[in-house]
Amino acid sequence: TSSSFWSNLFLGRSDADGPMASPHESSASAQFTLEALAGLHRSLVAHGRSIGSASAGDVHHLVETLRAMAEHMIWGDQHDPAFFEFFAENQTLKHLVNLVLHQPGGGDGAISRSSSVMVSKQVLQTLSIMAQNIRSEQAIYYMFSNDNVNAIITHGFDFTDDEVMGYYISFLKTISLKLNRNTIQFFFQQKQKQNTLGDDVSGGGDANDDEVYSFPLYTMAVRFFRHDESMVRAAVRTATLNIFAVSDPSLHNFLKNSAEVIGYVRSLGSYVGEQCSSISAIARAVMTGTIDPNRMDAAMEEIDDILYYCQDVHHTIPRDHDMAGSLVAALWENISNIVLRPFVVTTAKGEPSSSSGVDGSPSVPPGDEDGLELLCSVLILERCFRILHMPPLIEALFATLFIPSRERAATLAPLTLSRDDTNTDSDYDAWATFGRFIDSGDGEIATGIVRFLVEAVRSSVVSDEVFEAAHLLPTKRRQSKKLLNELTSYDKPPRPLSPLPSIDKKHHRPRHHARKASTEALADMQLFPDTSNDGNDDDSGSAGEDVTARMAQVRLNPQGDCNPLAVDGDSPPSASQEMVTLFTKLLDTSCFMSTIHWVGWMLHQLLPPRVIPREILDVLEEELAANLARVESHFAGAWCDGLPLLTCRAWEASRSRLMAPMLPDPKRHLMAFRMGGRASSLARSGDRTTSAVKMEREATAGNTITAGSQAITAISAAQQANEAVNRFVSIIQVKLLLSEGSVASKCPLGDQGSDPVGLLPFTERPLPIKDGSDVNLESLEVIPCKVAFTRGAERNVFFCSDGRHSVGVSGGVPGSACIFLADAETSGSMRFAKVVAMAPLAGAEPALDPTHPSWLHLRVRPPLSALMMVVNDGTGSDGWANKASANALGRKRPPKLSDGRWTLAFGDDKSAKLAMERVQKQRKDLRENTEQVLTPLKSTKPQPE
Repeated sequence: TSSSFWSNLFLGRSDADGPMASPHESSASAQFTLEALAGLHRSLVAHGRSIGSASAGDVHHLVETLRAMAEHMIWGDQHDPAFFEFFAENQTLKHLVNLVLHQPGGGDGAISRSSSVMVSKQVLQTLSIMAQNIRSEQAIYYMFSNDNVNAIITHGFDFTDDEVMGYYISFLKTISLKLNRNTIQFFFQQKQKQNTLGDDVSGGGDANDDEVYSFPLYTMAVRFFRHDESMVRAAVRTATLNIFAVSDPSLHNFLKNSAEVIGYVRSLGSYVGEQCSSISAIARAVMTGTIDPNRMDAAMEEIDDILYYCQDVHHTIPRDHDMAGSLVAALWENISNIVLRPFVVTTAKGEPSSSSGVDGSPSVPPGDEDGLELLCSVLILERCFRILHMPPLIEALFATLFIPSRERAATLAPLTLSRDDTNTDSDYDAWATFGRFIDSGDGEIATGIVRFLVEAVRSSVVSDEVFEAAHLLPTKRRQSKKLLNELTSYDKPPRPLSPLPSIDKKHHRPRHHARKASTEALADMQLFPDTSNDGNDDDSGSAGEDVTARMAQVRLNPQGDCNPLAVDGDSPPSASQEMVTLFTKLLDTSCFMSTIHWVGWMLHQLLPPRVIPREILDVLEEELAANLARVESHFAGAWCDGLPLLTCRAWEASRSRLMAPMLPDPKRHLMAFRMGGRASSLARSGDRTTSAVKMEREATAGNTITAGSQAITAISAAQQANEAVNRFVSIIQVKLLLSEGSVASKCPLGDQGSDPVGLLPFTERPLPIKDGSDVNLESLEVIPCKVAFTRGAERNVFFCSDGRHSVGVSGGVPGSACIFLADAETSGSMRFAKVVAMAPLAGAEPALDPTHPSWLHLRVRPPLSALMMVVNDGTGSDGWANKASANALGRKRPPKLSDGRWTLAFGDDKSAKLAMERVQKQRKDLRENTEQVLTPLKSTKPQPE
């Protein structure tokens, strides 16, 4: 097939490569001889003379001759220089090239088109193999000289044939790999220059910068830049990068003056714009089901590939070269027209440009009511900020979006001056656009917005001045800049030395020195204090008083602890009010755990240490209380014994995502956007929309969720418990990070969180059991009953419940406290019996049968290993783990685990009621023990390391 041909051509080896690669030395000498090469040469010359009347058999013989000749030349290059001498003296290369150049077309005696294609393919393959494998520099120079290769490059092959196209572009790529300052001279061809009278004036004289050259290798390669086949496009990009990487004045002159290069740069910019523009159209078609969802994967991969290629081109050519500026300008013109379109806001005519329209809200760009255009734009912007290291371009995009003053943006990012400003009633406002779509409660769009903001904030391309003008300069960069400025500021005389402070001999520390000597406090110290306040000779600028002034804003809680700074009114100096308002909305409405982590990380980067705006602090406390209620609602659920285990695992995973955010593949994000009934798929999965989360919060505020009820399966209850714990832990860690600057690596629950909750302390528990274990009935309070695991097969068993745990499974997952049934028929002496069935105590849910009071129904929940499967699968923790996107991306589905049920028949009603009361009492004790284990996380503030 066509796809296998392209794969074999560019990723594998051809059939002819095998025998050439490494012939055995024992038989090579007999196989590869000068006599054999001479015979091949004579055959080649003979076929060349009669190519016009060659039969099909002659063509096949010619193809085999070409293959054998390539083998001989490669072997001779490595073993016997006489092979090359024969090849050069007899001009074998020219005869080989003439096979292509002098193929007759048409007429009765002409060879057929299929035969012509066979010869062309074999000549291209032979030349590619020789160029790739010959090591001798002399042989390479000879091969490239006399315009033989240029003649092949400029020949008019039949490119409608896929194989000819493949071999040709592979040949160009192979040649480009051999380019250097010496070999590139063979591929330049001087053009004839004419004066105004049309006379040729290109004759004699030394070469100079005004000479006009053609470069067929480059010219023919870029012709296929937009080819439909991705591997052809990749080969073209490789060839052009190899050309640009050659440091040669003639090449630089060609790149500077050639209209072909200027046109290629413009074409490259327009191609990037076309790919960016196609993303929204493909996404909308995927939503409607009119095209294959795999098209989205291909489109996003093509954007990544072309952006990486642009970055490689920009990095390869000299920075002062005109082509670098042209490339940046072309990318800005085409990318900005696409990705900035959703951020346009229209204001009332005659009023200053702002984020509000006539009715006080930003206008919606036509055709983007559902936010798909914005989602595609922020994902493309994210890729640009991650891949492209072009300061003029990235700073122009950043300044246009986040710096409200056009004059200030143009000063810091001059490229913004080239944008279309014909409509004076419109402007770009990222914060207003983000806020409008976040208010709509769309989780995927909110996540896409935060992804872009994370990539923008941690960009190393944007300068401090641009960040500062947008009020988005990260705190660490601000502190580093401050220290550097103070260290290098010598325009003011140094202050006189002050007397040494009194020393507390007991502690060997200045008495006025603050105990807080963190990096933040050191950064606030003025190494060269400002002495502009004449007449004030006291130490008003000292570090101690600076810290004291900051600490004066600390709000104390009822316990007297020092809470993070709650700043009323204006935002902290390093953050804009728009940013604070947006992040407050995200924390208040976000339904995805990844968004909470990313927002927390950005707040930590942008806010001063221990300074939190009051609205954000209030939202964190509100979210903390709401999520604590959600966790507490699961104390009565089927998985209460696994909540501490979930908490410890969530603590470690959440901390790693919060301290070092990782952005998953953006293809998942677009695939999750309203695919096949987005609302229903999210409702069925662990991730729900904001409205669903709010509905659950309202329900849990008044009525406790019974996760083990008939309406909720164990796997659904596990997903809900996992999501509740993850959200609770995430909010705690965000608050800790903002208030303390770090998060402890160890969960505050300590060793208690490594084991499931039981009825007894770990050191006092009986030995764990499993199916087939022998138990001593004399040490247990057993109740005889009957059970039937299969229809019509009743058996006598003992009902036992003494707080024993089941044996843990492989993977480090411990067992739960359980109730179990021991086989009475095999007990023999009535002292020992074998365990025949077990059920976790937390999910038992005993209930007497309403029509048969001596029957007891017990629910059998899956073991704790099932809960860990839910955690490891990620269901309910990430915005892309819903079923629609999981199926589309080939991800594994949530584990299929079903609940079981026992019906135990006791001898009388009293025995059944006694068994039920015993299970209820033990489940109540289990819930209380769970709440006690989780108390350190609720009532105390964990200390960071």
